[in-house]
Amino acid sequence: MIVWLSWRLEALGWATVWKALPVSGAFYAAVLAAYLVLPIADALIYRRLWGVGLRRSLGLFFRKRVYNSALVGYSGEVSLAVWARGRVHRSDPEIFHAIKDVNLLSAVVSGCGGALLVVWLATRVALERLPSNAIIWWGAATVALAVALPAVLLARRGTLAMDRGDILAVLEIHGLRFALGLGFLLVQWWLALPAASVSALLVLLAIYVLVGRIPFIPNRDMLFVGIALAVSDHLALASAPLAGVLLASSALQQLLHLAVFALSAVAGGVEQ
Repeated sequence: MIVWLSWRLEALGWATVWKALPVSGAFYAAVLAAYLVLPIADALIYRRLWGVGLRRSLGLFFRKRVYNSALVGYSGEVSLAVWARGRVHRSDPEIFHAIKDVNLLSAVVSGCGGALLVVWLATRVALERLPSNAIIWWGAATVALAVALPAVLLARRGTLAMDRGDILAVLEIHGLRFALGLGFLLVQWWLALPAASVSALLVLLAIYVLVGRIPFIPNRDMLFVGIALAVSDHLALASAPLAGVLLASSALQQLLHLAVFALSAVAGGVEQ
């Protein structure tokens, strides 16, 4: 993982990354805050479900974030299941059901949030102006899933193994995580691109959410950068400043991935 992340940064180009970095300290604070949201939310969820303390598990959930973001989606869940076996006082089926339920509830929250952004996008932007029909089709799929998934979960009570109290608690944590994560991301772009309109930034946010909903693809961050640059002219965003911000943000993500993975490995924060 360390070699892979180092290679990714080398491919971006250290000099190019350095020139693209924003100078605002608030920007870096927002990047760090956004990075912390997901692993802390995961730690809180599994502390409730498995009784695992934050100190014991936080390094694990940082590594889980690295696996899912830098490698392939859901590889982090596989690493979590492997870690939990023998370390959590639950049977294998209970461990797998908990991970499955947490991801289903996450899909409900992010799907509904993404659907709201897509509906806003459809009412504010001429979708035919977007350069890729794939964005439109995936937006339609997101709205359909946002309607269908909760209905399926309600219709089939055996789909979720959690009790009602745990379901509500996990939904609350996922909802807060989703709102904070997107809020910090929007703050980053607003600080780095002060000339951009709020509408344009919200369109980028909608596309970011759509890309995040595509399963089993390697490194969604780089895919989002490519799509964002493709739609920049349609959003009246200058390509060069946008490319610099997104490149800097992507590079910072890789640096944070590299740092947390290396630190957790050196400190022995995750048992092997």
